[in-house]
Amino acid sequence: MGRFAAGLALIAITVGIAAATASAHNTTWYWSERFASNFLNQKDFCFNDGSCRDIDVSLCAGRKTDANGRKEWIWNNTRTIKLYKHLYCSFRFTNGAIWTALVHVTGEKTWVSDHMKLERPATR
Repeated sequence: MGRFAAGLALIAITVGIAAATASAHNTTWYWSERFASNFLNQKDFCFNDGSCRDIDVSLCAGRKTDANGRKEWIWNNTRTIKLYKHLYCSFRFTNGAIWTALVHVTGEKTWVSDHMKLERPATR
């Protein structure tokens, strides 16, 4: 999975997992792949049933186009980093389970996700 610095993870949040709605996509916030990966490290990931898991490591890749082939990213101010509203992320929880999800940026430090998939069950 690689090593990630958690320096950008400034606050802990608990996120309820729910299907992203159209209103959740009406945001002016975008995240870089590195920021998303670093920010989501060490967060709590809560499922619809109320159970929560600690994220040990996350890795994110931006969604380049939507279903219609339209570009879904923008450049940062210096045109050196692509910023995304939607990212595909993999999460390894502290219990060893690995999940993947589509993360939708809803604010500066807020997000929702859907399309959850268990890739590997818990190992501890």
